Amino acid sequence: MVDPPDCNGTTTEVKPNGDCGNAGMAILYLVTYLILVTYLILVTYLIVTFLVVINMYIAVILENFSQVLSPPPPLA
Repeated sequence: MVDPPDCNGTTTEVKPNGDCGNAGMAILYLVTYLILVTYLILVTYLIVTFLVVINMYIAVILENFSQVLSPPPPLA
């Protein structure tokens, strides 16, 4: 929000607040932005953690298959 010394506060039909901005719209824009960014960060975090857990699960399965299919050690 810009205060009147730094902006033209003259009201017109097109700009009821001059070119100083609108406090209500600024607050609405900020709240909407914060909600969307928080949602996107949360979704990204959940997807990444899901992929890490799935990758670890697959790694354990492949490790067990490699142990089962490896040749037995020679008897001395």
